[in-house]
Amino acid sequence: MKFNSDKNGKNQGAMPVGDAIRTLRQEKGYSLRKLAELTGVSAATISQIEKNKTSPNLIVLKNISDALGETVVSFLAMADDESVSLVRKENRKKMVRNSLPQGDVLEEFLVRNPRFKMEPAIIILPPEGSSPEVVHHHGEEFIYVLEGKVEIILQGKGVFELNEGDTLYYSSDIPHSFKNNLKKKESRFLITATPPNF
Repeated sequence: MKFNSDKNGKNQGAMPVGDAIRTLRQEKGYSLRKLAELTGVSAATISQIEKNKTSPNLIVLKNISDALGETVVSFLAMADDESVSLVRKENRKKMVRNSLPQGDVLEEFLVRNPRFKMEPAIIILPPEGSSPEVVHHHGEEFIYVLEGKVEIILQGKGVFELNEGDTLYYSSDIPHSFKNNLKKKESRFLITATPPNF
């Protein structure tokens, strides 16, 4: 799993998701080559991930989890209680959503239980950072801008420029993407999706 590194280059909050991936792959009877075919990720890369020698970004982990019939959050799950999930600020799991020349787009997961019906997270956008592509999926999403200025593009519906404190709710069946409209500062927003997408 790809996490930010501290100034000494050490991973902060890394989890051995490779073990979980290998176990699920073997339970399904998939070879490395078969999982590679299903995900578009090379067998060599999957092998390195399973050995916890390399860290997948969020998109790669999503492809692998989809192929294994699991969710990304299930790899992050640590809580046994199915009705309550408490995550302290310092214990949030932070992953790279996509990398850009101006910096990484990060996603902080705010719950640890993959069985919840909502998936809240915080997206952190570097200056002029944006989502890697236009996406759409079944469900609904709620946006609340915590800091900065975020542009949400809903195809066929319009472009919505949100400032700190603004909110937006929409059907995620609508193709959508997002962008930080600030040139020198990062923007942060809370996104809650239902049903969970990752």
